Amino acid sequence: MEDIARQARVSRATAAKVLFNTGGSNTRVSKATAERVRRIAEKLDYRPHVAAQQLAGKPTRLIGVILDAKAPNQFTRTLVDIEQIAAARNFLLLVGYVNDSLDQIAEYAKEFRGREVEGVICLSHNYPEFGQHVPALFRGIPNTVFVRKPLGGESVPYVTPDFERVGYLGTKHLLDHGRRRIVVLRSQSRYEGMLDWEAGCQRAVEESGLPSVRSFIWRGPSLRINRRRLVDHCLDEVLPLKPDALFPSNDESAVWIIRGLYERGIRVPQDIAVVSGSRQPFGLGAIPAITSIDQRERAVAKRAAKMVFEMIEGATPAVRESPGILVKPRLVVAESCGARKKASIQQAKPRKA
Repeated sequence: MEDIARQARVSRATAAKVLFNTGGSNTRVSKATAERVRRIAEKLDYRPHVAAQQLAGKPTRLIGVILDAKAPNQFTRTLVDIEQIAAARNFLLLVGYVNDSLDQIAEYAKEFRGREVEGVICLSHNYPEFGQHVPALFRGIPNTVFVRKPLGGESVPYVTPDFERVGYLGTKHLLDHGRRRIVVLRSQSRYEGMLDWEAGCQRAVEESGLPSVRSFIWRGPSLRINRRRLVDHCLDEVLPLKPDALFPSNDESAVWIIRGLYERGIRVPQDIAVVSGSRQPFGLGAIPAITSIDQRERAVAKRAAKMVFEMIEGATPAVRESPGILVKPRLVVAESCGARKKASIQQAKPRKA
């Protein structure tokens, strides 16, 4: 607490007021000062001592989180980022793990109401079979924010990577480096983000104005190509199209695809370039290092968490009624596209949908 107060240039009492709501009406703190204290608490990874607060008669404040039990690894990091922001504001997370079940999500929504959570961050809802029904489950819970744009026409607050931009950046980069037969590797699932991704690919092709360009969408049986049989199935169907570039969903799939190409005597990037649609930490350590799109999941998580707390703290109607915030991705250029040896990053900023 003393470190937070010193770095924020406030008294210990002011820091405690922000983090623990102590001091009653005798201690007043401006919005800018409160945000500075919280930002420093988050940076220092500050964790309030919950047991001590309960002994002092302070109730535990809760934020509900819904997470898919089979989500990609980056969602674990997302949960950590949300927890850090919550802890800096003296909140605990109540996490519900679900998988492709409307009934499970409904049960957790009921549990959250019973526990009187002050807000919800939902990261598991865009299931094509029933996703349009999920937002209605949280109508009775104030301050709910979705990570990814919910299905259906209901207007609710959400934060999402700009998937159309993901598809556009990857395809345009390949076109700019002379690739003319690009195959985008997708799954059979019709998640809305995937449709936006494909639209971005098509926009890049149309903008190129090159009559010789051909782009294809290959729909495999799995979201991630991460097993030998899936690699063989993919390449058996894709290579007859004579591609000079492949655009898989993520770095994990890209590593498997590159291995499969090498085993067939096909060089990357000399014969076929590879760009990944979702950067993962190990991608730049692969051989060749993988050119990828950084979807900036951590920025998405932090913005969603901050939106919830803005709503809890009495956000303006503009925040509550925002149709959504798109976080722009950035292109990380490495070796697998043949562009350059040293990785570089093109920056981008969030924007409202």
